[in-house]
Amino acid sequence: DLSVAPKLGPVQPLVPPAAARFKHAGIDVLLVRRPGAPLLESVVVVPVGEAQSPPERAGLANAVAAMLTEGAGGRSATAFADALEELGATLQPHVTADTTLLSLSVLPGRYPAAAELLADAVLRPAFAEADWQRTRGELLAQLAQLRDEPRYNAERALLSGLYGEQHPYGRPVLGDEVALGKLQAADLARFHRAYYGALTLVVVGDVELSAATAERLSTPLARRFATSTGWAPPPVVALPPPRSHPGLILVDRPGAPQSELLIANLAGDRLDPDRAVAAVANMLLGGLFTSRLNQNLREAHGYTYGAQSLFVRQKDAGQFVAQAAVRSDVTAESLAEMLKELGRLRSELVTPAELTKGQKGEIQRIVAQGERAAGLAQIYAQIARYGLPLDELARQGAGAQQATPAELQRVVRAQIRPAEATVVVVGDAKKLEAKLRAVSGLPAAAASPQYRDLDGRLKPGRPASP
Repeated sequence: DLSVAPKLGPVQPLVPPAAARFKHAGIDVLLVRRPGAPLLESVVVVPVGEAQSPPERAGLANAVAAMLTEGAGGRSATAFADALEELGATLQPHVTADTTLLSLSVLPGRYPAAAELLADAVLRPAFAEADWQRTRGELLAQLAQLRDEPRYNAERALLSGLYGEQHPYGRPVLGDEVALGKLQAADLARFHRAYYGALTLVVVGDVELSAATAERLSTPLARRFATSTGWAPPPVVALPPPRSHPGLILVDRPGAPQSELLIANLAGDRLDPDRAVAAVANMLLGGLFTSRLNQNLREAHGYTYGAQSLFVRQKDAGQFVAQAAVRSDVTAESLAEMLKELGRLRSELVTPAELTKGQKGEIQRIVAQGERAAGLAQIYAQIARYGLPLDELARQGAGAQQATPAELQRVVRAQIRPAEATVVVVGDAKKLEAKLRAVSGLPAAAASPQYRDLDGRLKPGRPASP
């Protein structure tokens, strides 16, 4: 009977796992106990990302990470891959603006052998020139593919507009074709030596939380760290203040059948004391299918398949972003509705019932992310990277549960600021510009839109007005 709504299942309680920190031979070790987990999930956390890449070598941090598994510890790239396959293990690098993660997943009985490979990848990568030439080609192909994606074009323009052309957070993690083309294997080796001298090993699984366990699991990494010479504390790179461009940014894709919309402003960093309340607000605005943005743009108007929002929190800064891909013919109308919803959340207190929905949604998001050991490993890698307390999950849950309508409104007004927003539209700019400039609620600077190319770079010219 389609007239009867299905009953919702019970809200799963947030029960954070037991965790403990240890130190072994210069390596920080964070153990997280997940009884019954079939795999051991490990993450080596390196406090370095694209923010530490020199501007003329954009993408260097990601290039280094991509090469960690392309030959290491005396094994060629093929031999290294074969060794991982024989163990049934996966080893995956991931780089953000300020963090590098190398994640290992393997059966507990095969962890000792896999940990040797992990240690070699982190501390003894080969950086062979021939392997770099091949890997660079793969990275360039990935960039070329992404360049055809409107969402990527929008994100590129947004970061440049939010932080400024020269800010490290304004650059793509992958870099660009020119910078990648100039990188040599020796550049990668120097960067690795400079920044990989501070490591944290996170292990999640059915493990005992003891110093003996921490020593056993981290011994391969600690042994290679101790026998290598020349490691020093990574240099501290002071980031300049962001130079945001509030207003309208257009990325022209003539004839595009749909438009990509992003509305964003700078927000608190990873340690923001209001992060739990902001997360609840985001659930109500764009974190659930039943959130305001999706109900408005998709369900009420049929402008999009989905609209959402999120907070991105990094070491030294963060941003709030609302996003939707909409039909081209209703781009201006969609933007107006998105701004209306941002303004409504700022001006009106949420009802107790809606607040409860947001609180439950945030609790379930945390629970879902930690259902698998691999998800827990990523959560605790972030805890290790940013110096968060081991009871961060409990604090997030408690902060969400204790939020009030007034406190939520206070945080929303501080962290979601449409009057200061950077608004990016990727679409047929020639047809859209005049309508977009007329949208109510845009920052004053939107009267003179800024044009950027598909890579987020400023364009001196602009399409003629219709």
